[in-house]
Amino acid sequence: MSPETHQLAVEFLETKAGIEYSADVERTPEWRDAVDQAHEAPPAPPITVSITLPMYTPQELVDRITALAEGLTVVEGIKDTEVYLVRTCRGCGCTDEEGCFGGCWWTSETDDLCSSCATQDAPTGAQR
Repeated sequence: MSPETHQLAVEFLETKAGIEYSADVERTPEWRDAVDQAHEAPPAPPITVSITLPMYTPQELVDRITALAEGLTVVEGIKDTEVYLVRTCRGCGCTDEEGCFGGCWWTSETDDLCSSCATQDAPTGAQR
């Protein structure tokens, strides 16, 4: 029996039969029922792993992480991997989707610094 099937059988045993797993329980009819249920259970649907990196991540590191992400697809249950580059404040780490508490904006179109982290008054931009 695979480790995944064994773990699923333990979960069935403990949740449905209300019996705590031990080595002795593997000789009981309840264990055989749990194993049968584990073999009949549909496999979990495959997932997609998403990795988000700041836009200012060095290209060499982006390449290495992308290669590692592609290697994850050989793991059972992982269908695909995606690597995203997201504009991220170099001061506090906020993004367009998760700005600073109270709101902030980018101080310029090219500088990855939000208004909350700027050392001087930032020009008014689009508030996030």
